Formats: sequence, structure tokens, C-alpha cells
Amino acid sequence: MADLSVIVTTADGLSYTKNCLALLLPQMGPEDELIVVDDASTDGTPEFLQGLAGAGPAVKIVPRRKRLGQPAAINRGLQESTGREILILHNDTYLLEDTVARLREVLAARPRLGAVSPMAVESRSPYTRVETRSYQSLEELEQIAREREPKLGFWKVRWSMVLDDYCLLVRREAITAVQGYDIRFAPRYFAPDDLSLRLWQAGWHCAAAAHLLVHHEGQRAVNDTSTAKEWYEANKRRFAEKWGFSPVYSLNVNDLLVSRIDFRQPALAVLDVGCAGGGNLMRLMQFRPDTERCGIELNAGAARVAGCFGEIMNVDITTLDRPDWEGKFTHILCGDLLEHLTDPLPVLKMLGRFLRPDTGRLFVSLPNVLHYSIWWEMLRGKWTYQDNGILDRTHLRFFTRQSGLALMAEAGLTAEVVGDNEFYSMPEPPPEAMIEHILKIPEASIDRQDLMALQWIIEARRPGGSDEV
Repeated sequence: MADLSVIVTTADGLSYTKNCLALLLPQMGPEDELIVVDDASTDGTPEFLQGLAGAGPAVKIVPRRKRLGQPAAINRGLQESTGREILILHNDTYLLEDTVARLREVLAARPRLGAVSPMAVESRSPYTRVETRSYQSLEELEQIAREREPKLGFWKVRWSMVLDDYCLLVRREAITAVQGYDIRFAPRYFAPDDLSLRLWQAGWHCAAAAHLLVHHEGQRAVNDTSTAKEWYEANKRRFAEKWGFSPVYSLNVNDLLVSRIDFRQPALAVLDVGCAGGGNLMRLMQFRPDTERCGIELNAGAARVAGCFGEIMNVDITTLDRPDWEGKFTHILCGDLLEHLTDPLPVLKMLGRFLRPDTGRLFVSLPNVLHYSIWWEMLRGKWTYQDNGILDRTHLRFFTRQSGLALMAEAGLTAEVVGDNEFYSMPEPPPEAMIEHILKIPEASIDRQDLMALQWIIEARRPGGSDEV
């Protein structure tokens, strides 16, 4: 049995493969094995791979005459592998020095960790995607990594709902327990998302090594971007059919809300309303494992996944009946929910009763309908509902900062705006002339931030005893 099996998948891209292996091979030890699964390349890759025999570690070339996609290619490599640990590597991934050893250190230090990945600019998963200044060489990327590491603190290794697999280190017993990749996600996209969720459900943790960076060519390595888009959309539908929810909206962490939790409190009890797949609860589970974690989620598929991270109720919040939750929670998170309700007031009153009097806090995120993009569209005679964003077609209510605060007051809660979100990049910069004109209207009682904030973060509390809400 090898210490480490490295599975590299290729499907053309000979120049990428040469660079990938040149950086990988010096990081492999004498007890390691390299398995290259070539998915029917036609660009000279098979001939190049045949010359690899005796390149250092044990090398096995697995040619395939018919292209079946990355999930099937990785599964074929798993069949050939013998290592206790398995590194899955795309041929368009370039490793920095000591990446393999440092990934293995992360895995060895955490017995329940089933899979870990470094970060990359060109990662599809939000958990493994990193924003950095531009770089032109691996040496520059190495410098960026050295600068980032001391700033990460506790979060050097972050639990992640879903990982990307451009560079993914897994335990054999973990990936064997979930029977490898689901080949319905051929030729690529959402296979690692599916694998990650199955690992969580099997009792294994998944994590991103935030202090380790690699270079991944990503979409730049796909010759036909229109075909790649078709693959992406097709597999997104397959994922939703299998799991019962969208992989795009249900597997994230709302750090704008989670970061507001006062972790200094000795006994935390947190309720996440509309918890989706449980990303917020996952973050709490890692940072404060003693937290009492509860969630409410309408979608049955998402609720099942969230069950990995807390006690989940698969119910409609408007029909919830939990008198035993009176005064129970130190924190309640309510992210992107109220705008989907026909009448959010009764729900807010109920959540207020669930808060501990005085000390409990409710954190709500609300989309801001005063955002400049909405003005810009309306001035052109448009109000176009979309699949996401402020004009999400599932939104039933629309809020400004003032109306959001007024709703909290009507529910008997003391509230204030504690933050806003300008995170999402807009396709066009704000039209300054329009913004200046709006702010100069004599009757206007808004400021520039009212036009720039995509979301408002509101903190509310229940003042006094239960009879006040």
C-alpha cells in the first residue's frame, strides 16, 4: 500500500499537463504512487504520458479510448490507487512548493476530516475561491500566500459545505464510504459539490486550507466556453433533481450575519430561520461546538443536509408552533427571508418571543429596493424580475432602510441598522449624475448609502419580559 496516491486527470491540454507534473513530481516521496487517467486525449498527451514510466515514484498510466468526463476518470483512478490518502489533481493546477506535504499535515491533524482543498482564484466553490491582487508568476503567488497566512488566525482551516476538486486530498476510508464520484455529473461541474455533501452525511468533515494557495487555470483551460456553459447548466439541473434544491443558493454561509454573533457569551443558543443547507450552523459548529444549534427550513432536501449541523425543523415558518422556545435563544439569524413572506409581521413577533429578554439579538438581512440599480432601471421604464437579486421573482415584499426599521418597531422590537452589503459587483458603475440629482431633490430624506447598499443588516432585541412582545 502506498502512503499517497496522486490521481491526475487529463483530457487534452498537453502543455498544462507538463507544467502540472513538473511541479508535482518533486513533492512526491518514494512510497507514493502517481496515476494519470487520460480521458481520450488527441493532442499528443498519450504519447507524452507513455514516456513518464520511471520518472520517480511508481507511475501508472490509464488510457481511455472514449471520453467519459472527469467524475468517471477519477473513479477509474480510485480503482487503481492503493494509498491511504489520495490527492485528486486536475492537469491545469499548478502547485506551490510543499503544497502536498502541508495538505497532508492538515489532514493528519484532524481525524474526522475526510477531504481538504487549498484555495485558488479560479475556483468555482465560494469556500475555496480567494481574492488576491493580480500575479504573473508562481513566485508572486507564493509571496501572496506568505502575506495572507499570519492574518488568518483560527480560520486557517475552514469547514466548507462544498469543495472544488482541482486539488483535493481525501482519506481512502472517507471516499470509499461514499463510493467515489457520481458519474451523472459528467463531463464536469457539481461532481465535487455532490461528493462533499455525501461526505458530510457520512459523518466526515470537509475543509478549505485557507493558508494554502495554488494556481488553477479553470475556465481558461476549457476551449469551448459555450459548451462549458451547457455542461454547467445541465449539471446544475441534475444536482437539483438529485438533492431537491439549487446548489447555487442553498450551500453558502451568510458571514454578514454570523459575524454579528457574540461568541464571548458562555452559553450560546442560535436559531437560523431559513437555514437552507445549514452553512451558518456549520460555521458555528466549528467555531463554538458547544453552541445549541437549531434551524428552520421549508425545503425538505436542504433541511436534510442541514441536519448534519444542528436540530432542523422542516416546516413553514408561518405555521410554526413552538411555545417551548419562549425566551430560548441568544441569537436568531434571519437572512433573506422576510421579503419572501406575504405578511412578515406575525413571524417577527414570534421570533421576538423566542429571544432571551434584553440579552437576545435578532439579526436580519433585507434587500434594499432604493439601490441605484433599481432607480436606473425604473428611469428607463423597467421593473424586471430576475432569478436572484433585489428583484428576485420570489420576493413578495420590498424594503428600504426606514421601512425595515418601522417593521421591527411594529413587531415590538428595538432595532437599528448595524451594517450594509455592497459585496455583489454590478454590471455597470453607479451613474453619478443620477445619484447626485436624486440626493439634491429638496424633498429627499435619504443619503448616498441608501442608494449604494444592496442589503441592510438590522439588529433587533426584545426589550424586557415576554409580555412586551
